Amino acid sequence: VAPPQQSAGAPPPTTTGVLTKLKGLYLSHTQIADAGCANLASALDSGVLPALKYLELNGTPASPVALAAVGEALGRQARFLSLLE
Repeated sequence: VAPPQQSAGAPPPTTTGVLTKLKGLYLSHTQIADAGCANLASALDSGVLPALKYLELNGTPASPVALAAVGEALGRQARFLSLLE
């Protein structure tokens, strides 16, 4: 489904504060690979997802090293990560 079309001259929609409220992210059995894990780890370290308490990545094609990097970033925040099937 495509996002709604913007009116000509309308300001872009804002997403300020949306990710700060995200509590759970369920990405199991998706195509998240190493690059996606690197982005997630970076986002966690930067504080973009302060409310995130649960992240599930089991059943993805990401390598164990990439999953560990996300786990370490999440662990620094004392949160829960599910990596196993």
